[in-house]
Amino acid sequence: MVDVLFSQPVQVPREHIGIKLKSISSAPSTKEHDSNYLIVAALDFGTAYSGYAFSMRGDFKTNPLKIHVNQAWNAGGRQLLSLKTPTTLLLNPDKQFKAFGYEAENAYSNLAMDDDHFDHFLFRRFKMNLHNKKKIGNDLIIEDITGKPMAALDVFTLSIKELVKHLMALLEKHGTGVEMQEIRWVLTVPAIWTDSAKQFMRKGAVQAGIPEKKLYIALEPEAASIFCQYLPTEKLEGADFKMAKPGTQYMVVDLGGGTADITVHEKVSNGHLKELSSATGNNCGGTSVDERFLQMFVDIFGRPVINALKEEDPLCCLNLLDKDIESVLSASKYAKEIYLKGAKMRINPKIIKDIFNPTIQSIVTLMKEICDREQSFEVSQILLVGGFSECSLVQDAIKRAFPDKRIINPDEAGLAVLKGACLFGHKPDYIISRVMQYTYGTGISLPFDANIHDKEHIVKEEDGEFCDGLFEVIVRKNDTVDISTAIEHNFTVDCNDEEPWELSLYASTNEKPLYVDEKGCTLLGSMKISFSKANDTERELRVAFLFGNTELGVTATDILTGETVSSTFNLN
Repeated sequence: MVDVLFSQPVQVPREHIGIKLKSISSAPSTKEHDSNYLIVAALDFGTAYSGYAFSMRGDFKTNPLKIHVNQAWNAGGRQLLSLKTPTTLLLNPDKQFKAFGYEAENAYSNLAMDDDHFDHFLFRRFKMNLHNKKKIGNDLIIEDITGKPMAALDVFTLSIKELVKHLMALLEKHGTGVEMQEIRWVLTVPAIWTDSAKQFMRKGAVQAGIPEKKLYIALEPEAASIFCQYLPTEKLEGADFKMAKPGTQYMVVDLGGGTADITVHEKVSNGHLKELSSATGNNCGGTSVDERFLQMFVDIFGRPVINALKEEDPLCCLNLLDKDIESVLSASKYAKEIYLKGAKMRINPKIIKDIFNPTIQSIVTLMKEICDREQSFEVSQILLVGGFSECSLVQDAIKRAFPDKRIINPDEAGLAVLKGACLFGHKPDYIISRVMQYTYGTGISLPFDANIHDKEHIVKEEDGEFCDGLFEVIVRKNDTVDISTAIEHNFTVDCNDEEPWELSLYASTNEKPLYVDEKGCTLLGSMKISFSKANDTERELRVAFLFGNTELGVTATDILTGETVSSTFNLN
Protein backbone atom coordinates (compact mmCIF):
# COMPACT_ATOMS: atom_id res chain seq x y z
CA MET A 1 0.00 0.00 0.00
CA VAL A 2 1.01 3.59 -0.53
CA ASP A 3 0.28 6.38 1.96
CA VAL A 4 -1.37 9.39 0.42
CA LEU A 5 -2.51 12.72 1.81
CA PHE A 6 -5.60 14.72 1.04
CA SER A 7 -5.43 17.92 -0.94
CA GLN A 8 -6.71 21.36 -0.11
CA PRO A 9 -10.51 21.73 -0.20
CA VAL A 10 -12.41 21.80 -3.44
CA GLN A 11 -16.02 22.73 -4.12
CA VAL A 12 -18.53 20.18 -2.80
CA PRO A 13 -20.06 18.27 -5.75
CA ARG A 14 -23.75 17.41 -5.86
CA GLU A 15 -23.66 14.51 -8.30
CA HIS A 16 -24.53 10.93 -7.40
CA ILE A 17 -21.56 9.44 -5.56
CA GLY A 18 -22.46 5.76 -5.96
CA ILE A 19 -20.74 4.16 -2.97
CA LYS A 20 -22.32 1.27 -1.05
CA LEU A 21 -20.87 0.70 2.39
CA LYS A 22 -20.20 -2.96 3.19
CA SER A 23 -18.18 -3.04 6.39
CA ILE A 24 -16.07 -1.10 8.83
CA SER A 25 -13.31 -2.42 11.05
CA SER A 26 -10.04 -1.54 12.70
CA ALA A 27 -6.67 -2.72 11.44
CA PRO A 28 -3.01 -2.06 12.23
CA SER A 29 -1.59 1.07 10.66
CA THR A 30 0.60 0.56 7.64
CA LYS A 31 2.51 3.80 8.15
CA GLU A 32 6.20 3.28 8.81
CA HIS A 33 8.78 5.87 9.77
CA ASP A 34 11.85 6.22 7.59
CA SER A 35 14.83 5.25 9.75
CA ASN A 36 17.43 6.45 7.25
CA TYR A 37 18.45 9.81 8.72
CA LEU A 38 21.42 11.37 10.52
CA ILE A 39 19.91 14.62 11.78
CA VAL A 40 16.50 15.92 12.77
CA ALA A 41 15.95 19.52 11.70
CA ALA A 42 12.96 21.44 13.04
CA LEU A 43 11.51 24.58 11.49
CA ASP A 44 9.32 26.69 13.77
CA PHE A 45 7.48 28.91 11.30
CA GLY A 46 5.81 31.44 13.57
CA THR A 47 3.44 34.35 13.09
CA ALA A 48 5.86 36.94 14.45
CA TYR A 49 9.20 35.08 14.57
CA SER A 50 10.67 31.97 13.01
CA GLY A 51 13.70 29.84 13.70
CA TYR A 52 15.23 26.41 13.40
CA ALA A 53 17.06 23.84 15.47
CA PHE A 54 18.72 20.50 14.80
CA SER A 55 19.67 17.41 16.73
CA MET A 56 22.05 14.60 15.84
CA ARG A 57 20.59 11.10 15.89
CA GLY A 58 23.44 9.80 18.00
CA ASP A 59 23.13 12.64 20.50
CA PHE A 60 19.42 11.95 20.99
CA LYS A 61 20.19 8.44 22.23
CA THR A 62 22.67 9.64 24.86
CA ASN A 63 21.57 13.21 25.60
CA PRO A 64 18.14 14.08 24.13
CA LEU A 65 18.36 17.73 25.16
CA LYS A 66 21.54 18.32 23.17
CA ILE A 67 19.68 20.40 20.61
CA HIS A 68 21.43 23.07 18.58
CA VAL A 69 19.48 26.30 18.07
CA ASN A 70 20.76 28.81 15.57
CA GLN A 71 22.13 31.91 17.31
CA ALA A 72 23.36 33.73 14.24
CA TRP A 73 20.32 35.88 13.46
CA ASN A 74 21.53 39.46 13.59
CA ALA A 75 18.82 41.46 15.34
CA GLY A 76 18.93 44.44 13.04
CA GLY A 77 20.36 47.77 14.09
CA ARG A 78 20.42 46.70 17.72
CA GLN A 79 23.65 44.79 17.14
CA LEU A 80 22.31 41.79 19.03
CA LEU A 81 22.17 38.12 18.19
CA SER A 82 18.75 36.50 18.29
CA LEU A 83 17.57 32.88 18.49
CA LYS A 84 14.76 33.69 16.06
CA THR A 85 14.20 36.14 13.24
CA PRO A 86 11.04 38.04 12.23
CA THR A 87 8.76 36.18 9.83
CA THR A 88 9.21 38.93 7.27
CA LEU A 89 9.77 38.43 3.54
CA LEU A 90 11.00 41.11 1.12
CA LEU A 91 10.66 40.64 -2.64
CA ASN A 92 11.87 42.69 -5.59
CA PRO A 93 9.32 44.43 -7.84
CA ASP A 94 9.48 41.34 -10.10
CA LYS A 95 8.47 39.19 -7.08
CA GLN A 96 11.91 37.62 -6.76
CA PHE A 97 13.45 36.95 -3.36
CA LYS A 98 15.45 39.80 -1.83
CA ALA A 99 15.70 39.19 1.93
CA PHE A 100 14.13 37.45 4.91
CA GLY A 101 13.90 38.23 8.62
CA TYR A 102 15.85 41.10 10.14
CA GLU A 103 17.64 41.59 6.83
CA ALA A 104 14.28 42.10 5.11
CA GLU A 105 13.16 44.71 7.63
CA ASN A 106 16.46 46.59 7.45
CA ALA A 107 16.56 46.47 3.65
CA TYR A 108 13.00 47.77 3.38
CA SER A 109 13.78 50.59 5.81
CA ASN A 110 16.78 51.60 3.70
CA LEU A 111 14.69 51.49 0.53
CA ALA A 112 12.05 53.68 2.18
CA MET A 113 14.63 56.30 3.12
CA ASP A 114 15.46 56.63 -0.58
CA ASP A 115 11.81 56.39 -1.71
CA ASP A 116 12.67 53.19 -3.60
CA HIS A 117 10.37 50.86 -1.68
CA PHE A 118 7.00 51.44 -3.34
CA ASP A 119 7.31 48.66 -5.94
CA HIS A 120 8.79 46.12 -3.55
CA PHE A 121 6.74 43.51 -1.67
CA LEU A 122 7.03 43.26 2.11
CA PHE A 123 5.09 40.49 3.87
CA ARG A 124 4.88 40.42 7.67
CA ARG A 125 2.93 38.13 9.99
CA PHE A 126 1.25 36.47 7.04
CA LYS A 127 0.89 33.06 8.71
CA MET A 128 -2.44 34.15 10.21
CA ASN A 129 -3.92 34.16 6.70
CA LEU A 130 -4.33 30.40 7.17
CA HIS A 131 -6.11 30.65 10.51
CA ASN A 132 -9.80 29.75 10.60
CA LYS A 133 -9.98 29.20 6.83
CA LYS A 134 -11.86 26.00 6.01
CA LYS A 135 -11.03 26.15 2.31
CA ILE A 136 -7.42 26.86 1.41
CA GLY A 137 -6.38 26.26 -2.17
CA ASN A 138 -3.30 26.82 -4.26
CA ASP A 139 -4.96 29.98 -5.58
CA LEU A 140 -5.12 31.69 -2.17
CA ILE A 141 -4.02 35.33 -2.50
CA ILE A 142 -2.59 37.44 0.31
CA GLU A 143 -1.50 41.08 0.41
CA ASP A 144 1.74 42.68 1.50
CA ILE A 145 1.78 45.58 3.98
CA THR A 146 0.76 48.05 1.26
CA GLY A 147 -2.00 45.88 -0.21
CA LYS A 148 -0.15 44.44 -3.20
CA PRO A 149 -1.43 40.90 -3.95
CA MET A 150 0.58 37.72 -4.40
CA ALA A 151 -0.01 33.98 -4.34
CA ALA A 152 0.16 32.84 -0.71
CA LEU A 153 1.84 29.56 -1.62
CA ASP A 154 4.75 31.44 -3.19
CA VAL A 155 5.16 33.63 -0.10
CA PHE A 156 5.22 30.64 2.26
CA THR A 157 7.48 28.64 -0.05
CA LEU A 158 10.07 31.40 -0.38
CA SER A 159 10.12 31.96 3.38
CA ILE A 160 10.54 28.28 4.25
CA LYS A 161 13.17 27.98 1.53
CA GLU A 162 15.22 30.70 3.20
CA LEU A 163 15.05 28.95 6.58
CA VAL A 164 16.20 25.72 4.93
CA LYS A 165 19.00 27.54 3.10
CA HIS A 166 20.18 29.18 6.33
CA LEU A 167 20.19 25.83 8.14
CA MET A 168 22.05 23.99 5.39
CA ALA A 169 24.68 26.74 5.30
CA LEU A 170 25.18 26.38 9.06
CA LEU A 171 25.54 22.59 8.78
CA GLU A 172 28.07 23.03 5.99
CA LYS A 173 29.98 25.55 8.08
CA HIS A 174 30.19 22.98 10.87
CA GLY A 175 31.55 20.45 8.39
CA THR A 176 28.80 17.87 8.85
CA GLY A 177 28.63 17.03 5.16
CA VAL A 178 24.95 16.12 5.57
CA GLU A 179 22.69 16.13 2.52
CA MET A 180 19.00 17.09 2.43
CA GLN A 181 18.00 13.43 2.03
CA GLU A 182 19.86 12.51 5.22
CA ILE A 183 17.78 14.87 7.34
CA ARG A 184 14.39 14.16 8.89
CA TRP A 185 12.57 17.48 8.62
CA VAL A 186 9.90 18.65 11.05
CA LEU A 187 7.64 21.64 10.40
CA THR A 188 5.51 23.03 13.23
CA VAL A 189 1.88 24.11 12.83
CA PRO A 190 -0.87 25.09 15.30
CA ALA A 191 -2.95 22.13 16.46
CA ILE A 192 -6.15 24.14 15.99
CA TRP A 193 -5.53 24.54 12.25
CA THR A 194 -7.68 22.73 9.72
CA ASP A 195 -6.37 19.75 7.77
CA SER A 196 -6.21 21.88 4.64
CA ALA A 197 -4.08 24.52 6.38
CA LYS A 198 -1.64 21.83 7.52
CA GLN A 199 -1.54 20.42 3.99
CA PHE A 200 -0.92 23.90 2.61
CA MET A 201 2.14 24.25 4.84
CA ARG A 202 3.36 20.81 3.75
CA LYS A 203 3.03 21.79 0.10
CA GLY A 204 4.98 24.99 0.70
CA ALA A 205 7.75 23.07 2.46
CA VAL A 206 8.00 20.50 -0.34
CA GLN A 207 8.12 23.26 -2.96
CA ALA A 208 10.90 24.83 -0.87
CA GLY A 209 13.01 21.74 -1.53
CA ILE A 210 12.31 19.50 1.47
CA PRO A 211 11.95 15.86 0.34
CA GLU A 212 8.29 14.95 0.84
CA LYS A 213 8.95 11.55 2.39
CA LYS A 214 11.37 13.13 4.86
CA LEU A 215 8.90 15.76 6.07
CA TYR A 216 6.90 15.44 9.29
CA ILE A 217 4.32 17.84 10.66
CA ALA A 218 4.46 18.56 14.41
CA LEU A 219 1.60 20.18 16.30
CA GLU A 220 2.93 23.09 18.32
CA PRO A 221 1.42 22.39 21.78
CA GLU A 222 2.36 18.72 21.46
CA ALA A 223 5.96 19.58 20.64
CA ALA A 224 6.17 21.87 23.67
CA SER A 225 4.63 19.20 25.90
CA ILE A 226 7.16 16.61 24.70
CA PHE A 227 10.04 19.02 25.38
CA CYS A 228 8.90 19.56 28.96
CA GLN A 229 8.79 15.79 29.55
CA TYR A 230 12.55 15.72 29.06
CA LEU A 231 13.31 18.67 31.33
CA PRO A 232 14.48 18.04 34.89
CA THR A 233 12.13 19.36 37.60
CA GLU A 234 14.42 22.29 38.41
CA LYS A 235 13.93 23.54 34.83
CA LEU A 236 10.13 23.55 35.27
CA GLU A 237 9.31 26.45 37.55
CA GLY A 238 6.23 25.52 39.58
CA ALA A 239 6.36 21.80 38.81
CA ASP A 240 7.11 18.86 41.05
CA PHE A 241 7.86 15.17 40.52
CA LYS A 242 4.21 14.54 39.60
CA MET A 243 4.83 15.96 36.12
CA ALA A 244 6.53 12.69 35.18
CA LYS A 245 4.21 10.39 37.15
CA PRO A 246 1.97 8.11 35.02
CA GLY A 247 -1.64 9.21 35.22
CA THR A 248 -0.77 12.89 35.62
CA GLN A 249 -3.14 15.08 33.61
CA TYR A 250 -2.16 18.60 32.67
CA MET A 251 -3.28 21.38 30.38
CA VAL A 252 -0.87 22.63 27.71
CA VAL A 253 -1.31 26.33 26.91
CA ASP A 254 0.82 27.34 23.93
CA LEU A 255 0.79 31.12 23.59
CA GLY A 256 2.59 32.26 20.46
CA GLY A 257 2.56 35.37 18.35
CA GLY A 258 -0.63 34.58 16.45
CA THR A 259 -2.63 31.98 18.33
CA ALA A 260 -3.41 30.45 21.68
CA ASP A 261 -3.35 26.67 21.22
CA ILE A 262 -4.68 24.69 24.20
CA THR A 263 -5.05 20.96 24.82
CA VAL A 264 -4.95 18.42 27.68
CA HIS A 265 -2.42 15.59 27.96
CA GLU A 266 -2.00 12.59 30.23
CA LYS A 267 1.26 10.82 31.01
CA VAL A 268 0.85 7.08 30.47
CA SER A 269 2.76 4.15 31.94
CA ASN A 270 5.11 3.58 29.01
CA GLY A 271 6.44 7.14 29.22
CA HIS A 272 4.35 8.38 26.31
CA LEU A 273 1.52 10.92 26.25
CA LYS A 274 -2.08 10.73 25.13
CA GLU A 275 -4.37 13.59 24.21
CA LEU A 276 -7.49 13.90 26.37
CA SER A 277 -9.11 16.89 24.72
CA SER A 278 -8.97 18.09 21.13
CA ALA A 279 -7.08 21.32 20.61
CA THR A 280 -8.97 24.53 21.34
CA GLY A 281 -7.79 28.03 20.60
CA ASN A 282 -8.14 31.31 18.81
CA ASN A 283 -6.21 34.24 17.41
CA CYS A 284 -5.37 35.65 20.83
CA GLY A 285 -1.60 35.52 20.62
CA GLY A 286 0.87 38.30 21.28
CA THR A 287 0.28 40.09 17.98
CA SER A 288 -3.30 40.89 19.02
CA VAL A 289 -1.77 43.08 21.73
CA ASP A 290 0.37 44.78 19.09
CA GLU A 291 -2.74 45.53 17.06
CA ARG A 292 -4.46 47.24 19.99
CA PHE A 293 -1.29 49.18 20.77
CA LEU A 294 -1.25 50.39 17.18
CA GLN A 295 -4.95 51.23 17.40
CA MET A 296 -4.20 53.51 20.33
CA PHE A 297 -1.90 55.55 18.11
CA VAL A 298 -4.54 55.55 15.38
CA ASP A 299 -6.90 57.10 17.91
CA ILE A 300 -4.31 59.74 18.76
CA PHE A 301 -2.71 60.62 15.44
CA GLY A 302 -5.29 59.45 12.90
CA ARG A 303 -5.37 56.66 10.34
CA PRO A 304 -3.48 58.54 7.56
CA VAL A 305 -0.41 58.96 9.76
CA ILE A 306 -0.40 55.32 10.85
CA ASN A 307 -0.91 54.12 7.29
CA ALA A 308 2.07 56.22 6.30
CA LEU A 309 3.99 54.68 9.20
CA LYS A 310 3.49 51.28 7.60
CA GLU A 311 4.70 52.48 4.22
CA GLU A 312 7.41 54.99 5.06
CA ASP A 313 10.49 54.70 7.21
CA PRO A 314 9.36 54.83 10.85
CA LEU A 315 12.09 57.33 11.69
CA CYS A 316 10.54 59.82 9.28
CA CYS A 317 6.93 59.23 10.26
CA LEU A 318 6.60 62.03 12.76
CA ASN A 319 7.40 64.56 10.04
CA LEU A 320 4.02 63.74 8.51
CA LEU A 321 2.10 65.32 11.38
CA ASP A 322 0.37 68.61 10.60
CA LYS A 323 0.84 69.86 14.15
CA ASP A 324 3.25 69.19 16.99
CA ILE A 325 2.93 65.95 18.93
CA GLU A 326 2.23 67.60 22.26
CA SER A 327 -0.87 69.37 20.99
CA VAL A 328 -2.09 66.17 19.34
CA LEU A 329 -1.72 64.27 22.62
CA SER A 330 -3.47 66.95 24.66
CA ALA A 331 -6.45 66.86 22.30
CA SER A 332 -6.84 63.07 22.49
CA LYS A 333 -8.74 60.94 25.01
CA TYR A 334 -5.36 59.85 26.37
CA ALA A 335 -4.38 63.38 27.41
CA LYS A 336 -4.14 62.43 31.09
CA GLU A 337 -2.45 59.10 30.47
CA ILE A 338 0.21 59.86 27.85
CA TYR A 339 2.56 62.82 27.82
CA LEU A 340 5.93 63.93 26.48
CA LYS A 341 9.00 64.03 28.67
CA GLY A 342 11.73 65.63 26.62
CA ALA A 343 12.08 63.53 23.46
CA LYS A 344 10.26 60.55 24.97
CA MET A 345 6.62 59.61 25.26
CA ARG A 346 5.52 58.31 28.67
CA ILE A 347 2.49 56.07 28.99
CA ASN A 348 0.59 55.32 32.19
CA PRO A 349 1.06 51.62 33.07
CA LYS A 350 -2.73 51.30 33.38
CA ILE A 351 -3.04 51.97 29.64
CA ILE A 352 -0.62 49.15 28.89
CA LYS A 353 -2.55 46.76 31.13
CA ASP A 354 -5.79 47.76 29.42
CA ILE A 355 -4.22 46.96 26.06
CA PHE A 356 -3.20 43.50 27.25
CA ASN A 357 -6.42 42.73 29.10
CA PRO A 358 -8.74 41.67 26.19
CA THR A 359 -6.18 39.16 24.92
CA ILE A 360 -5.48 37.79 28.39
CA GLN A 361 -9.19 37.45 29.15
CA SER A 362 -9.72 35.58 25.88
CA ILE A 363 -7.00 33.11 26.86
CA VAL A 364 -8.44 32.60 30.35
CA THR A 365 -11.94 32.12 28.89
CA LEU A 366 -10.68 29.41 26.53
CA MET A 367 -8.97 27.63 29.41
CA LYS A 368 -12.11 27.77 31.57
CA GLU A 369 -14.23 26.44 28.72
CA ILE A 370 -12.01 23.36 28.52
CA CYS A 371 -12.18 22.84 32.29
CA ASP A 372 -15.98 23.18 32.25
CA ARG A 373 -16.36 20.90 29.23
CA GLU A 374 -14.03 18.21 30.49
CA GLN A 375 -15.02 18.02 34.14
CA SER A 376 -14.19 14.32 34.28
CA PHE A 377 -10.50 15.15 33.91
CA GLU A 378 -8.27 15.59 36.92
CA VAL A 379 -6.08 18.38 35.58
CA SER A 380 -3.72 19.37 38.36
CA GLN A 381 -1.16 21.41 36.44
CA ILE A 382 -1.11 24.00 33.67
CA LEU A 383 1.93 24.13 31.41
CA LEU A 384 2.55 27.59 29.92
CA VAL A 385 4.74 27.61 26.79
CA GLY A 386 5.38 29.86 23.81
CA GLY A 387 6.95 33.29 23.64
CA PHE A 388 3.85 35.17 24.83
CA SER A 389 3.63 32.93 27.92
CA GLU A 390 6.79 34.60 29.23
CA CYS A 391 4.82 37.82 29.77
CA SER A 392 4.34 38.40 33.52
CA LEU A 393 0.90 39.96 32.97
CA VAL A 394 -0.24 36.74 31.32
CA GLN A 395 1.26 34.52 34.02
CA ASP A 396 -0.23 36.55 36.88
CA ALA A 397 -3.71 36.56 35.31
CA ILE A 398 -3.70 32.78 34.83
CA LYS A 399 -2.52 32.21 38.40
CA ARG A 400 -5.38 34.35 39.70
CA ALA A 401 -7.92 32.58 37.47
CA PHE A 402 -6.78 29.07 38.48
CA PRO A 403 -5.66 29.27 42.12
CA ASP A 404 -6.15 25.51 42.60
CA LYS A 405 -3.83 24.57 39.72
CA ARG A 406 -0.07 24.39 39.71
CA ILE A 407 1.21 26.77 37.02
CA ILE A 408 4.38 25.56 35.32
CA ASN A 409 6.73 27.91 33.46
CA PRO A 410 9.59 25.97 31.83
CA ASP A 411 12.95 27.50 31.12
CA GLU A 412 13.15 28.63 27.49
CA ALA A 413 9.36 28.68 27.14
CA GLY A 414 9.79 30.57 23.87
CA LEU A 415 11.90 27.72 22.47
CA ALA A 416 9.79 24.86 23.83
CA VAL A 417 7.97 24.29 20.53
CA LEU A 418 11.15 24.42 18.46
CA LYS A 419 13.16 22.08 20.67
CA GLY A 420 10.17 19.82 21.20
CA ALA A 421 9.78 19.51 17.44
CA CYS A 422 13.32 18.13 17.28
CA LEU A 423 12.47 15.54 19.93
CA PHE A 424 9.26 14.66 18.08
CA GLY A 425 11.30 14.10 14.93
CA HIS A 426 13.32 11.40 16.68
CA LYS A 427 10.20 9.86 18.23
CA PRO A 428 7.09 10.63 16.11
CA ASP A 429 4.96 8.18 18.11
CA TYR A 430 5.46 9.97 21.45
CA ILE A 431 1.76 10.96 21.43
CA ILE A 432 -0.02 7.59 21.32
CA SER A 433 -3.59 8.83 20.74
CA ARG A 434 -5.41 11.97 19.71
CA VAL A 435 -8.95 13.32 20.01
CA MET A 436 -10.70 14.16 16.76
CA GLN A 437 -11.47 17.83 16.11
CA TYR A 438 -13.93 16.98 13.35
CA THR A 439 -16.26 14.24 12.18
CA TYR A 440 -14.79 12.63 9.06
CA GLY A 441 -16.65 10.65 6.46
CA THR A 442 -17.48 9.96 2.84
CA GLY A 443 -20.53 10.73 0.75
CA ILE A 444 -22.77 7.79 -0.08
CA SER A 445 -26.05 7.15 -1.89
CA LEU A 446 -28.76 4.86 -0.49
CA PRO A 447 -32.25 3.93 -1.69
CA PHE A 448 -34.51 6.87 -0.93
CA ASP A 449 -36.67 6.56 2.20
CA ALA A 450 -39.28 9.31 2.52
CA ASN A 451 -39.43 8.79 6.29
CA ILE A 452 -35.80 9.74 6.92
CA HIS A 453 -34.38 11.39 3.80
CA ASP A 454 -34.58 14.96 2.54
CA LYS A 455 -36.41 15.26 -0.80
CA GLU A 456 -33.86 17.83 -1.99
CA HIS A 457 -31.29 15.03 -2.24
CA ILE A 458 -33.33 12.67 -4.44
CA VAL A 459 -31.52 11.33 -7.50
CA LYS A 460 -33.41 9.18 -10.01
CA GLU A 461 -31.50 6.24 -11.46
CA GLU A 462 -32.52 3.35 -13.73
CA ASP A 463 -32.89 1.07 -10.72
CA GLY A 464 -34.93 3.53 -8.64
CA GLU A 465 -34.68 6.65 -6.51
CA PHE A 466 -31.65 7.27 -4.32
CA CYS A 467 -30.81 9.79 -1.61
CA ASP A 468 -27.56 11.36 -2.73
CA GLY A 469 -24.84 12.95 -0.61
CA LEU A 470 -25.50 11.20 2.69
CA PHE A 471 -22.66 11.68 5.17
CA GLU A 472 -21.26 8.25 6.03
CA VAL A 473 -19.26 8.71 9.24
CA ILE A 474 -15.83 7.09 9.44
CA VAL A 475 -14.74 8.65 12.72
CA ARG A 476 -16.66 11.07 14.89
CA LYS A 477 -15.71 14.38 16.49
CA ASN A 478 -14.31 13.91 20.04
CA ASP A 479 -13.54 10.23 19.38
CA THR A 480 -10.15 9.11 20.68
CA VAL A 481 -8.08 7.45 17.95
CA ASP A 482 -4.86 5.52 18.52
CA ILE A 483 -2.05 6.46 16.13
CA SER A 484 -1.33 2.77 15.48
CA THR A 485 -4.84 2.07 14.22
CA ALA A 486 -6.25 2.60 10.76
CA ILE A 487 -10.00 2.56 10.22
CA GLU A 488 -10.95 0.46 7.21
CA HIS A 489 -13.94 0.70 4.91
CA ASN A 490 -14.75 -1.81 2.18
CA PHE A 491 -16.48 -0.31 -0.84
CA THR A 492 -18.22 -2.02 -3.74
CA VAL A 493 -17.83 0.31 -6.70
CA ASP A 494 -18.62 0.39 -10.39
CA CYS A 495 -15.32 -0.05 -12.21
CA ASN A 496 -14.47 1.37 -15.59
CA ASP A 497 -11.18 0.68 -17.31
CA GLU A 498 -11.18 4.14 -18.83
CA GLU A 499 -12.30 6.34 -15.94
CA PRO A 500 -10.83 6.25 -12.41
CA TRP A 501 -13.15 5.94 -9.45
CA GLU A 502 -13.22 8.99 -7.19
CA LEU A 503 -13.53 8.89 -3.41
CA SER A 504 -14.10 12.15 -1.55
CA LEU A 505 -13.44 12.77 2.13
CA TYR A 506 -15.43 15.31 4.13
CA ALA A 507 -14.97 16.94 7.53
CA SER A 508 -17.77 18.34 9.66
CA THR A 509 -17.82 20.43 12.81
CA ASN A 510 -20.96 18.51 13.84
CA GLU A 511 -20.81 15.22 15.71
CA LYS A 512 -23.74 13.77 13.76
CA PRO A 513 -23.82 15.26 10.26
CA LEU A 514 -26.52 14.01 7.88
CA TYR A 515 -25.46 15.34 4.47
CA VAL A 516 -22.14 16.28 2.93
CA ASP A 517 -23.39 19.71 1.82
CA GLU A 518 -24.89 20.86 5.12
CA LYS A 519 -23.57 23.75 7.21
CA GLY A 520 -20.28 22.97 8.91
CA CYS A 521 -19.26 20.38 6.32
CA THR A 522 -16.20 20.82 4.09
CA LEU A 523 -14.76 18.68 1.31
CA LEU A 524 -11.13 18.02 2.21
CA GLY A 525 -10.11 16.39 -1.02
CA SER A 526 -10.70 13.68 -3.57
CA MET A 527 -8.75 10.51 -4.15
CA LYS A 528 -8.75 9.13 -7.71
CA ILE A 529 -8.30 5.38 -7.99
CA SER A 530 -7.45 3.61 -11.25
CA PHE A 531 -8.12 -0.12 -11.64
CA SER A 532 -6.20 -2.64 -13.69
CA LYS A 533 -8.19 -4.20 -16.51
CA ALA A 534 -10.64 -6.93 -15.53
CA ASN A 535 -13.92 -8.36 -16.73
CA ASP A 536 -15.78 -7.48 -13.54
CA THR A 537 -18.36 -4.70 -13.65
CA GLU A 538 -17.95 -4.19 -9.91
CA ARG A 539 -14.81 -4.21 -7.80
CA GLU A 540 -14.26 -4.36 -4.08
CA LEU A 541 -11.90 -1.81 -2.63
CA ARG A 542 -10.46 -1.61 0.87
CA VAL A 543 -9.61 1.93 1.97
CA ALA A 544 -7.75 2.45 5.25
CA PHE A 545 -8.00 5.87 6.87
CA LEU A 546 -5.31 6.91 9.35
CA PHE A 547 -6.59 9.70 11.60
CA GLY A 548 -4.41 9.38 14.69
CA ASN A 549 -1.30 11.07 13.30
CA THR A 550 -0.66 14.79 12.95
CA GLU A 551 -1.70 14.52 9.29
CA LEU A 552 -4.55 12.64 7.69
CA GLY A 553 -3.35 9.57 5.78
CA VAL A 554 -5.09 7.14 3.41
CA THR A 555 -4.12 3.84 1.80
CA ALA A 556 -6.08 1.88 -0.80
CA THR A 557 -6.01 -1.75 -1.96
CA ASP A 558 -7.86 -3.53 -4.77
CA ILE A 559 -9.17 -6.65 -2.99
CA LEU A 560 -9.58 -8.62 -6.24
CA THR A 561 -5.95 -8.35 -7.29
CA GLY A 562 -4.28 -7.43 -4.00
CA GLU A 563 -2.37 -4.73 -5.82
CA THR A 564 -1.69 -1.21 -4.70
CA VAL A 565 -4.10 1.23 -6.26
CA SER A 566 -2.59 4.31 -7.90
CA SER A 567 -3.96 7.41 -6.21
CA THR A 568 -3.95 11.11 -7.02
CA PHE A 569 -5.82 14.09 -5.64
CA ASN A 570 -7.80 16.90 -7.14
CA LEU A 571 -6.36 20.23 -6.04
CA ASN A 572 -8.48 23.34 -5.81
